[in-house]
Amino acid sequence: MLPYRICLALMVVAMASSASAQTGDPFTRAADHAAEQSLENTPRFDWGEGVLMYGLEMAYRVTGDPLYRRAVDEWAEYHLRQGIGETLAARDYCGHWGPGMPVLLRYERTRRPGYLDLGREIREFIAAEATRTPEGALGHFRGNDQIWVDTLCMVCPTLAKYYQLTGDEDALDDAVLQLLLAAGHQRDLRSGLFYHMWDDSEDAHSPELWGRGNGWVIISLVDTIEVMDPDDPRRARLARILRDQIEGLLPLQTESGMWRTVLDREDSYEETSATAMITYGIAKAWELGVVGHEVVPALGSAWRALEDRVSPEGVVLGVSGGTGPGGFENYITRPQGEYPWGTGAFLMAGAKLHELGLIDVPAAGRRNAHGQRR
Repeated sequence: MLPYRICLALMVVAMASSASAQTGDPFTRAADHAAEQSLENTPRFDWGEGVLMYGLEMAYRVTGDPLYRRAVDEWAEYHLRQGIGETLAARDYCGHWGPGMPVLLRYERTRRPGYLDLGREIREFIAAEATRTPEGALGHFRGNDQIWVDTLCMVCPTLAKYYQLTGDEDALDDAVLQLLLAAGHQRDLRSGLFYHMWDDSEDAHSPELWGRGNGWVIISLVDTIEVMDPDDPRRARLARILRDQIEGLLPLQTESGMWRTVLDREDSYEETSATAMITYGIAKAWELGVVGHEVVPALGSAWRALEDRVSPEGVVLGVSGGTGPGGFENYITRPQGEYPWGTGAFLMAGAKLHELGLIDVPAAGRRNAHGQRR
C-alpha cells in the first residue's frame, strides 16, 4: 500500500491533469508569455518585476526550458551592466531591494561573481542606509516609520539567500528581526493573520487583513526558515508564527479554492496574487515539515482555481494593482488585471507544487529559432 503522502500527491496530480487536459497547460502558457514579454521589454529593477523573475527562475529550474533561463539572464545582465546604485538611492524604497532574490538565485545557478556583488550592494544598503524604527524595523520609505508587510518580502528572502550563499550571519539576523518585529506589531493574535501596516509613531495598525499582504508574509517566513539551522531557537519561533498563520488561512479559503483580497470579508473579491503566494507558502511549509499532509487538499483546490485564471494566451488575470494600506474600500476598489507580481507568484506556486510531486509541469519542449514551440 502506498504511503499516505504519495497517495495525496497522486490524487492532486490526477485532478490537476484532468483540468489541464481540457485547456492545455496553464503553467507553460503563463511562463512562455512572461518570458516572451520580458525579452521584448526588459523589466525594471523593482518589486513586482523581482517576483516575476523569481517565478521565471523557478520555472526554468523545474522545466529546463532555455526560454525562461534566457529571460532571467538577460534581465539580470542588463541590470548588472546598468548598475543599481542609483535605483537603490532613488527613494530609499524597499521595492528596489526585492529583486535581490532572483539575482542571488542566478548567482547560485551560474556562480558569476557580479551577481553576488549586486546582492551585497543591496544587503549593505539595507544595513547602512535604510530608515528604521528605534526597534530596528525597516520603514517602507525614507523617513517613514510605517512598517508594511510588503517590506518583509523585499528584505527577508534576499537576506536569507545572501546568508545561505555567504555565511553572513548578520544578514540572517536582520531577516529574522524583521519577521519577529512584524509579528509583534502586525499580527492578529486570534487568527494568526497579519495586518497591512504598523505606524510606529501612532502606535496603531491598519484595519484590514489584506490577502496579498499575508502572501508577502508567508513567502518571507518560509524563505527565511528554509536556510536556518534546525537547532536555532528562533527557527522554532518563526515556525510557530507560520503554523498559526496557516491555521488562520485555511478556514478562509473559498469554495472555489481562492483567497479573497480582504481575507475575512465575504464581500471582497477573490484575488489571484494572494492565492498564488499563499499556495507557494503553504506548499513550502509542508516541504519544511512545519505543517502536515492535512494541507494538501487545500493546495490542490487552490491550484485548480489558479489555472482557471490563466487566459488562452498565457495572461494571468484577476491580480489586484499596487495597494497601499487603508480601509476596506481601499482594497476592493483596486484595479484588477495582469501584473508581474501575480504572474511571478503563479509560477512560484506551480513550480513548488511540481517539486513536491503535487502537480505535473511539462518539461521543456523543442523550439524553433524564434523561441516558439514546435
